[in-house]
Amino acid sequence: MLNNNHPHIIIFSHGFGVRKDDNGLFLDIARDLPECQPVMFDYYQVDEVANTITVCSASEQVHKLKETIARVRAEYPEATIDLIGHSRGTVAIALAKPLGIRKIILLAPVLNSWEHSLRRYQARPDAIIDLDGISVVPSTKGLTKIIPAVYWQESRTIDPVAAFNGLAGNYEVTMLIANNDVLQPPIRLNELDSKIKLEFLDGGHDFSGENRPGLISRIREILL
Repeated sequence: MLNNNHPHIIIFSHGFGVRKDDNGLFLDIARDLPECQPVMFDYYQVDEVANTITVCSASEQVHKLKETIARVRAEYPEATIDLIGHSRGTVAIALAKPLGIRKIILLAPVLNSWEHSLRRYQARPDAIIDLDGISVVPSTKGLTKIIPAVYWQESRTIDPVAAFNGLAGNYEVTMLIANNDVLQPPIRLNELDSKIKLEFLDGGHDFSGENRPGLISRIREILL
């Protein structure tokens, strides 16, 4: 049981090419967890005029996540702090290995190598992919993604599964896998450390529509 005399804070780590609310996913989770204080922050830079979002490297994401956790801890030294990450935001958590965290929930985690995402973008006729320069991936319903070369360069060096296994044993980690995830199909699960709890829920990569209430209900059970 949590100590009701101290705040319970959830820090959210959003996915690739979106803002801090993760296209509304984190807002829905926070709304249905009124007992907790949500903390959301942006990894990426948004240009409202140009309608673009510029992606930063994994190391920059880790730095921003650690800064946010440190700021929250300084402001609320007695708080219970949990982390919820989605998609690429799960990798940032795994690489950061932050101190002073009680529970970590990883939603639709990225388990594939960087080539999987690269091939998906390369298959789009409207995308410009330049591994040594600036890549541009337009979006029909959101912000156009601007991807600097450093993002691809760092991604080459990251093994997500190894990063997740680095959390095992030091944190209480639960992965909520989407059964119908077409963006990041759940492969390599057999390579994960057995200390990581795996659960499978109905839904796609964003657990949208009718599947979202079930996701949020399970998150409540895990955290509260």
